[in-house]
Amino acid sequence: MRKHLFAVLLGGLLLGTVLPLAAQTPTSQIVIAGRISDEAGMPLTGAVATIAGTVYGAGTNSRGEFELVARVRQGAPVVVRYSLIGYKPREVAVDPELLATPERTIRVEVQLEEDLLSIEDVVVTGLRTERPIKEVPVITTVISHKEIEAINPSGLTSLLEYTVPGIQFYYNSMSGNTEVSYQGLDSKSLVFLLDGEPIAGEGAANNIDFSRISMNDIEKVEVVRGAASTLYDSRAIGGVINIITKKALRPVDINLNARYQVDRSQQYGATIGLKKWNLSSFTTASYRQQETFKLEAPKIKALRDKGLNPEFQGEVSPRKVFENEVPIYGYEIWDASQRLTLPITRYLKGELNGAFYRNAKPLNVKLRHKDRFYNYSGGAKLAYSMLERHSMDLSYNYNQYEKFYDFIDTDESKLTYESKRHTARLNYAGGIGPVLLGVGGEFMHEDLKHRFFVSQPGYSQRNYSVYAQADWSIIKEKLNLVGGARLDMASGYKPHATPKVTLMYRPWNFLNLRAGYAEGYRVPTLQELYMEFDMAKLFKIFGNKDLRPETSRQYSLSAEYNRRGFNTSLSAYYNQFHDKIDYALKEPNGPQGQYGDRECQNLPQVNIFGLEAMMTYRFSIGLQLMGTYTYTRDDKKTDGYNTSLTRPHMARGNIMYSYRWRYVTMRSALNGQWGSGIEHSYHDNNPGQEGWYTTHYASRFIMGASIGADFPRGISAGFTVDNLLNHKDTGDDVGVQIPQTGVQFIFNLGINVSNAIGW
Repeated sequence: MRKHLFAVLLGGLLLGTVLPLAAQTPTSQIVIAGRISDEAGMPLTGAVATIAGTVYGAGTNSRGEFELVARVRQGAPVVVRYSLIGYKPREVAVDPELLATPERTIRVEVQLEEDLLSIEDVVVTGLRTERPIKEVPVITTVISHKEIEAINPSGLTSLLEYTVPGIQFYYNSMSGNTEVSYQGLDSKSLVFLLDGEPIAGEGAANNIDFSRISMNDIEKVEVVRGAASTLYDSRAIGGVINIITKKALRPVDINLNARYQVDRSQQYGATIGLKKWNLSSFTTASYRQQETFKLEAPKIKALRDKGLNPEFQGEVSPRKVFENEVPIYGYEIWDASQRLTLPITRYLKGELNGAFYRNAKPLNVKLRHKDRFYNYSGGAKLAYSMLERHSMDLSYNYNQYEKFYDFIDTDESKLTYESKRHTARLNYAGGIGPVLLGVGGEFMHEDLKHRFFVSQPGYSQRNYSVYAQADWSIIKEKLNLVGGARLDMASGYKPHATPKVTLMYRPWNFLNLRAGYAEGYRVPTLQELYMEFDMAKLFKIFGNKDLRPETSRQYSLSAEYNRRGFNTSLSAYYNQFHDKIDYALKEPNGPQGQYGDRECQNLPQVNIFGLEAMMTYRFSIGLQLMGTYTYTRDDKKTDGYNTSLTRPHMARGNIMYSYRWRYVTMRSALNGQWGSGIEHSYHDNNPGQEGWYTTHYASRFIMGASIGADFPRGISAGFTVDNLLNHKDTGDDVGVQIPQTGVQFIFNLGINVSNAIGW
């Protein structure tokens, strides 16, 4: 199998290198230079001019000026595309007479029209290639850079809570990290990507480390709602969240920024973008720090006052409790990244990237150690645009994530977690007549060392995947049929295929109707197979080598209306999980104590039903309204008791407004999120307290408001009041939400050095 994989990757590399050389025809160099402005003649900074069908492009400086150098085929037509987010793109054909004298510089003046009502976003997540959002066969939401600026969130989790319907983040008091669930599905059914690549890292309960991602690096976020298992991952039955980072668009672009949250956190960052002679470089660096704070836990205190033990009750009772308080640990993060892009031929470009992340957490008082996290990642990519509708890319990524315990009393440092992951992918995207194709193969190999492993220090796991998806336009702009399948071959398990089919009908240009069926598949993680964890000498948690892979099915229906700035959608889904992997009691009274040992087991069928409604209205005056509502029925029962922690009803709302007055752009936003109460059942295993109990988690409403402005000379400033209604959570609730401790005031300041000095 390794030989076959090597042959595929080598073949892809040769294909991407040899074909462009074989296709060489006489070429000549042209230079197109000029200025891009808006309708009022004001220069547009960061606009992009690209030659269609090639890798050549250039961005404008602070005066709206650009210079594009390219090699084109002699006698072939040349079309230049001018674009900028928030403006209608223009395509202009170059006069053939000007091309006949290539030694001269072709001068142009281009104006772009602002498009406040447009929702013509271009997305890449649906088919691994750029495509207008209205043509994507699955409902896809884009959180744009303008929306991120207007909301001005404190971090990635805050941004997603305000914008993505049905998502819940909560705090794991054992690991001190953040967990996520999405419309009743845990993190194992939701895939997070960074520029299309999986994100590694030990968070909590198989979540990623959300602290790895700095808000200063994010350009936009694409959210694919519903199954995306064919192209990305067989377990992505819940959807895909693809975080797209910023890239160099200008000849020189230097930014400095700072954010301060009163009595809580601070962060400072810098980015340097260079784009010249078709070479592109983008560098980021940041420092982030947050203080530790504690929350009172009145329910825990009440149990102790009665002489009862509050620990190990169900899955959400805080384990680390000191004097009836739950600590929420802070962090100190340093991170940096580098991305280089260079053209090899006019159709082939290469990319190199690397990143470093260090997170130091403060002292754990009870266990007498500090946590340190490191992440080293790097990768390379070759992208080949063979023809206008055909492209191929070959990529390799390496990700190493480590966790250390630094013991205070002994000065000992111990490696407790180390994941080394190699991922290679060969992907083709193209069109043949009315059919758009996505075909490719992936290879993943992981070496994992974990403090939970006892029999041996580490284990390995590898997975080979091939996939294909076709989008057939049966009736042009009316009826599309999407079908695909993914074949996974994981080490230790038989090959398994997961199919997907979606039918999209557009009776009118403004209405999309979709019906879909998809399957999911997830093999057990190395931790679920081999761990043996001693929980404070009270009981043990065991892996299970006999676990069967999870399988799932999703049925979905949706309708989407999109016209004149108004977009609304209504969708319904039904998920069935078979052999779902979760913890269950192995022995009611285990050898380690009276609490009973746990073991990873395959559970009976789990069903989840949900509804989602979403509305966005963009006015021509710069005003945008957005609202969402989700209903989730999570049928997670044990012995007839519902142990789900999903809020059945959730709603989100945003009002955003931007206005440009002469040289100043002002923006403001009002955001809200509401979640209904939860009736959660849990089994208490403490001596004398054995039995099933039900606890209530109250409904929750959080609001935030922000204002900001972009001033001349590249200066920007903003002010945010988060948790406007002064909601205060308790330590009893950290297992169902990220805790709020009252009103938070956030100030941020940025300066674009390139604009300040006129570059």
